[in-house]
Amino acid sequence: YQVLVVYQVLVVYQVLVVYQVLVVYQVLVVYQVLVVHQVAVLDR
Repeated sequence: YQVLVVYQVLVVYQVLVVYQVLVVYQVLVVYQVLVVHQVAVLDR
């Protein structure tokens, strides 16, 4: 029983970490696109 609980906690933790990394990655990509777009607009 305890092993199953530990396994479940590890799986949930891993999913949360992966989800957080994906969210941070997406935010960075969007931020980069916005910065590049702004720089391109300012260059004109």
